[in-house]
Amino acid sequence: MRILVLGGTRFAGAFFVEKALAAGHQVTAFHRGVTGSVPPGVTSVLGDRDPKIRPGLEQLAGSHWDAVVDFSTSIPLQVEHAIRTLGRIERYVFVSSVSAYSELSEAGCEESWPLSEPAGLEETVLSGERYSALKSGCEARVQHHFGERAWILRPGLMAGPRDHSDRMTWWPWRIAQGGATLAPTQAQSQLVDARDVAGFLLLGLERGLSGVHNVVGPSMPLEQLLAGCEVLVRALGRQPARLHWMEGAWLEEQGVEPWSQLPLWTGSDPAEFGWTRVSAARALRDGLVCREVECTLRDTLAWALENRPGGLSTGLDPAPEAKLISAWLAQERAQEPS
Repeated sequence: MRILVLGGTRFAGAFFVEKALAAGHQVTAFHRGVTGSVPPGVTSVLGDRDPKIRPGLEQLAGSHWDAVVDFSTSIPLQVEHAIRTLGRIERYVFVSSVSAYSELSEAGCEESWPLSEPAGLEETVLSGERYSALKSGCEARVQHHFGERAWILRPGLMAGPRDHSDRMTWWPWRIAQGGATLAPTQAQSQLVDARDVAGFLLLGLERGLSGVHNVVGPSMPLEQLLAGCEVLVRALGRQPARLHWMEGAWLEEQGVEPWSQLPLWTGSDPAEFGWTRVSAARALRDGLVCREVECTLRDTLAWALENRPGGLSTGLDPAPEAKLISAWLAQERAQEPS
């Protein structure tokens, strides 16, 4: 196949490019050259997707693609511009997000659940508040133009080596640092390895999959995930950090921010309950294979220890972390019978 990848230089996109190239496909990557490079054998085209910036996608106008795989935008106008500019496209794959659903307050979200009202082409600024609507708007443009030749992937939280968001990475990295740290009780996690997303995407292209697929891994208690981190750290000959389990409501009272200060923790907002309990039944039926979470943890920690020596961009800083642990322990001591 002649595959055009929009993006393809970081994380899941980079893994997909490598897999497609290894499988013998002709791969072209259109990217800005900011976040990485492509491997030898891939045609690299530098440019920007913003219709107002040159050079842009017009460099590829008139080409014929068996598939366009779109990793690199959440702006509907950029999707529309790509579709109208790139020439003949047999299939269009858009990598969206489970965030496109209008609400995730219940477990078991399937692909038929309602989406947020799609953002229009006039919305050209990416914002957290409008992220769901923007993703939904991108999906709408692809499905409008391609119908049954459109394929929408909705990954959940992607994890694995090369993840510079540090969202899952923080936990094995922090536990490997030793000392004392904290974690919220009764929290749930649901990860999918970016390499498995890339593998399913390539498999789906080769098999002609279309429609919509949630691409998520198994849901599990955060305690299980962190227990795996502890085992992994001990296997490396290190003493893992001591975990102090704290009630989520208490952490919120102290002003701890879900996701940014404690990654993978969604907090107590009922609207977030289903975010870590999405159904992957359709994708599993159609060929998604998820590696063991221990493999993801091991490879992510190895990557972080080698490539993130200065620390991570998310997670609690040492001073507030220590302060929270002291306050929690003081509260526990005060509640002990005299």
